[in-house]
Amino acid sequence: MSHRIRFIPGCAGVVILRTSLPPESKICISTGFAGADFSAAKLVRARLRECRFTGARADSADFSLVSAPNSDFGGVEFQSVKFYQADLARGNFFRAKLVDCNFSESVLSFADFSSSSLENSRFGGANLTTANLTGAILSGARELTGQQLGAARTAADTTLPNGVRGPYRKGSGSERPLVRPLIRFHSE
Repeated sequence: MSHRIRFIPGCAGVVILRTSLPPESKICISTGFAGADFSAAKLVRARLRECRFTGARADSADFSLVSAPNSDFGGVEFQSVKFYQADLARGNFFRAKLVDCNFSESVLSFADFSSSSLENSRFGGANLTTANLTGAILSGARELTGQQLGAARTAADTTLPNGVRGPYRKGSGSERPLVRPLIRFHSE
């Protein structure tokens, strides 16, 4: 199989394009995207191995089906980003702001989300085995189960989906976000 290797200006790494595969199968290895703005970007099915996104920003980007194991997302500010079925295993998300993001059916095993904000994000079917959620803010996080939180690492400084401080305790119900009643005003 033939490969073309191309250096991307402004990136500290190599992009390998496999000529016999469709364009969405590009592979980025050890590439630096620090400080980049990914707002509205579509990286669907991208293969990003050991890449650095530190300090990057994104609003409404689509990282669905991305394979990015061992990548560094430390300190990113992502709002409403889709990570549907993404492989983010062993990723670093230390002090990341990942608000209203969709991690449904993603592989987040062994990822470090310590001191991160994951407020109002979705986790339906995500693999959180041994994910580090110490100090993470999960307020309003949806579709989390007791089994998922039980498989992850939480601590006293973790804010659970219902707003209560951790650690997560089986059967506590703290995996469910706090539901605020809808208040209606009637005019007479």
